[in-house]
Amino acid sequence: MNVLANDARFSSFSLARPRLIDGSIELHVHRVPSSVCSDLPMRKFKCGDVVAWRGPFGDFGLRQNQEAAHAVFMCTGTGFALVWAIVESMLFEARCQPISLYWSGRSDADLYFQGVAREWTRLHNNFHFIPVVPRGGAGHRRCVPGRVQHAVIADAVVYACGFPGMIVDAREALTTQRGLRPNAFSRIRSGVSKSGPQSAQPTS
Repeated sequence: MNVLANDARFSSFSLARPRLIDGSIELHVHRVPSSVCSDLPMRKFKCGDVVAWRGPFGDFGLRQNQEAAHAVFMCTGTGFALVWAIVESMLFEARCQPISLYWSGRSDADLYFQGVAREWTRLHNNFHFIPVVPRGGAGHRRCVPGRVQHAVIADAVVYACGFPGMIVDAREALTTQRGLRPNAFSRIRSGVSKSGPQSAQPTS
C-alpha cells in the first residue's frame, strides 16, 4: 500500500499481516537516517494522526498451481513484512508443504522479529528458519549482506539421473549459471550402448 507522507509524497510498504489485527493494518518501516522515504517524512507522524493511503496494489503471493511445492522465502531487512503475511497465512491454513525462510541482515539486530520465525520453527515441523548475517552465531549462516541468495544456493544439493545430455545441461545451468557448488551436484548417467543397455554409473 502507498502511504502519504508529510511531504506530500507516497511511500510504498508491504502489508505485514494477512488480516487485520485488532482492527489495525501493520506495516514495517526501516528508518534510514535522513532518508526522504522512511525517515524525514515518516518520523513526523504522531499517535492519533490521520494518515492518507491508497491500495492495496500488486498480486504477489502463493502460486495456486504449486501449493505442494517446497516454498523457499528469501528476504532482507523489512522484506520480512510480506513474508510474514504469506507464511502466517500458510501456517494458519495448516499446509503440510515444506517452508524455508532465509532472512539476511547486516547484524542480528536487523532480524528484528526473528523471535516470531523461531516460534514458527518450534510449533511447525514443516517450517525451517535460516538467519543469514556476516558474522553468524550458532544456527546462523555467514553471508555478505544482501547476498542471501548465496546462502540458499550453498544449502542446495541436487541429484540428477537420466540421459547424458540432460545431465550435462543441468550441471552447466546449475553450477555455471546459478552458482551451485560443483560438489553439490551428484549424477547417475544411464543410456544404451551398441552392446545393449548400460548399468547406471554413479559419479559426482
